[in-house]
Amino acid sequence: MIPDPSGSDTLVLPPLTFSKMTTTNLLYLCNMQGVNIRVMDPFTIKPLDSQAVQEHAAACGGRVVTVEDHYPEGGLGDAVLAALATCRNVVVRKLAVTGVPRYRPGKI
Repeated sequence: MIPDPSGSDTLVLPPLTFSKMTTTNLLYLCNMQGVNIRVMDPFTIKPLDSQAVQEHAAACGGRVVTVEDHYPEGGLGDAVLAALATCRNVVVRKLAVTGVPRYRPGKI
């Protein structure tokens, strides 16, 4: 986890496949745009550290974004939603793949 000391950050949970370099780049690009984020590496989906997710979500004013590198069903976003189901004033935005490009033979 990389907290932003400003206190105005949004909790972002990147996919487990993100490297440390990719996550650092995400943090840098968001900060360049004036968006403060707190990156939490969930380590695993099962078991997910629900208490840590709840604590960081509360510290970020209830703003949570999960990032999937596959379809949204059954992944990290769903695990985070389950962990935050009993928390008030939390908004979770799930970013995920919504389609796979299909190519016809001979057409690129």
